[in-house]
Amino acid sequence: ATPVARAPLLQKCKNYQTNYKSWQTEVLSDQVLHLGELLSYSLKRKTDLSRCVSVTGSSSVYSKIDLKSSYHQLRVRDEDIPKTAFRTSYGHYEFQVMPFGLTNAPAVFMDLVNRVCKPYLDKFVIVFIDDFLVYSLNKEEHVNHLRIMLKLLIKEKLYAKFSKCDFWINIVQFLRHVINSQGIHVDPAKIEAVKNWASPTTPTKKNKMYIWGKNQESAFQLLKQKICEASILALPEGTTILLFTVMYHIKVISNDPSPKTTIIILKAQTEAIKEENIEAENLRGMDKAFEVRLDGTRCIKNRSWLLLFDNLRDLIMHVSHKSKYSIHPGSDNMYQDLKKLYWWSNMKAIIVEYVGKCLTCSRVKAECQKPSGLLIQLEIPTWKWERITMYFVAKLPKTSNGHDTIWVIVDRLTKLAHFIPTRETDSMETLTRLYIKEIVSWHEVPISIISDRDSHFTSRFCRSMQSALGTQLDMSTAYLPETDEQSERTIQTLKDILRACVIDFGKGWKKHLPLVEFSYNNNYHASIKAAPFEALYGRKCRSPVCWAEVGDVQIT
Repeated sequence: ATPVARAPLLQKCKNYQTNYKSWQTEVLSDQVLHLGELLSYSLKRKTDLSRCVSVTGSSSVYSKIDLKSSYHQLRVRDEDIPKTAFRTSYGHYEFQVMPFGLTNAPAVFMDLVNRVCKPYLDKFVIVFIDDFLVYSLNKEEHVNHLRIMLKLLIKEKLYAKFSKCDFWINIVQFLRHVINSQGIHVDPAKIEAVKNWASPTTPTKKNKMYIWGKNQESAFQLLKQKICEASILALPEGTTILLFTVMYHIKVISNDPSPKTTIIILKAQTEAIKEENIEAENLRGMDKAFEVRLDGTRCIKNRSWLLLFDNLRDLIMHVSHKSKYSIHPGSDNMYQDLKKLYWWSNMKAIIVEYVGKCLTCSRVKAECQKPSGLLIQLEIPTWKWERITMYFVAKLPKTSNGHDTIWVIVDRLTKLAHFIPTRETDSMETLTRLYIKEIVSWHEVPISIISDRDSHFTSRFCRSMQSALGTQLDMSTAYLPETDEQSERTIQTLKDILRACVIDFGKGWKKHLPLVEFSYNNNYHASIKAAPFEALYGRKCRSPVCWAEVGDVQIT
């Protein structure tokens, strides 16, 4: 049993004991203690809160409802009650209701209130866990909105604490923000510490003279003011959507004898190796290890030196991360790809920061967590394309040719993948022709295939075809996708890349699929410490970021 500790709340309570049974709901929490599965909900951002202003035009009346001990209003399944045991100096106890502090408790309760309030979300109510914000255009409208919400809480047996609720107010503090008819503002209490920052009194580097005069003090005060002031967050009246687009015109630079390229690199490197710039570039003595190529450019172990000049680094990182030939790889994979070609000081940290600021990655990438338990590995293949996995990604938007499915086929040794567009209604005969055309003719007849229990693979025709080819067909365990974790991971990466393509390059997943396959196979894979193309052919395929083989080209 877990020990229990008492901590005072903001509101004074007369008694530590609580009569749970008097206000338990009948909603069962079957996810709270499901071991190994983590759920999460992020805190509401300013963009989410701005709906109460932008959706209604200019909301002016607010009511805030706070539930009473919200987690305790959810029942724990009877078989999970022993897992909540805790000990005190008076004995051992078990929770009949969901206690505070469980990993999945916020996500489970958030899921409950989202389902309860779904018909009214973003119309006149915003919900985050146990906090409800009801907003209306005027008082007459607010009466109806409040009546709907209170009846809904009564119906679902969710109880609020009156002392923590506010009704019929014009300014409301909600989730660390202040909201009124003028928009969303920073809560003054949250920025009080920044306003009270004292002026610095010590230098940031050794052997540097400390100078702090009127100009420095004025700049410091202006900086604090800019940090604490918020921009206008409300949309202009009558505006439905504002779209801001930043266009990048990127030209890839070659390392081969291109006069323009050589001039840019030489100029940058010449400026950087001047005595006054060595310290600013932070070369850490590496300038002594530079080798000079025939064209005059400098390198370290055949890695071109890129420096802070004319946005060279940003240009290369952009092409390595946001072009159609390398579609939003992770920071580790991007670093492994670039470090074979280029070098600059603190390279890995700069790449991590660059990828971390990518808005597309933050929108499309799924969170990955290391699975619990011991890894039971499948037999490691001894040759390329002897043992493969295959899977269908279905229910995609239909293309003009009727394709709505992607057939994912992956070599277990080299991790090379083929993404083949198909139709969900395709017969096994059609898939067989595709299989022979795309796999057998390019590689060989595999010894074994691991797949899920899709009806295509369980059909009599498929089994007879595999038997004729001499291929063993192994099915993954039902409801246990970890058996074919390689395909699951590949499919997740494929979905992330396709979403990024739609955001960056426009709709139509099929037209992006060939370059998606190229990008996937030409990017570094941590499991094999190389790119799949490199594992299969002995080297990576050429792309615009490879200066040594590619001339001046325009990415379109």
